[in-house]
Amino acid sequence: MATNREIVEQIYACANAGDLAGVAARLHPDVVLHQAPSLPYGGEYVGREATMGCLLKMFAEYWQVGALTVHGIAVDGDLVISAVDLAATARPTGRAVSMPFRECFRLRDGLVVDLQPFYYDTAAIAEAFAG
Repeated sequence: MATNREIVEQIYACANAGDLAGVAARLHPDVVLHQAPSLPYGGEYVGREATMGCLLKMFAEYWQVGALTVHGIAVDGDLVISAVDLAATARPTGRAVSMPFRECFRLRDGLVVDLQPFYYDTAAIAEAFAG
């Protein structure tokens, strides 16, 4: 069985390859995704279907992601924190955004049960979407 670090590394590899089915396979059926409320897709998404719905909407309607570059992963038991750089373009406006963000994963039985991204500058994200 893969370690928690390896599971998170696999999630980023899948995301960068556009393999959302691979991402979904690493999510617990009862996963909860917490997005910052100030974002256009902000809120809490409960369950694999709702979480994947949010991710699909993010990539189809909001972001064209150039790359997620992982700089480090820290693991403490079932808690995994990643240091990532985001390079993306806001689909509605064509504005580029580049910033660091962190993600907090909680895993159980080899699957992600809780996921919370922390964006460095949500105001810059909101501005990228402003007409």
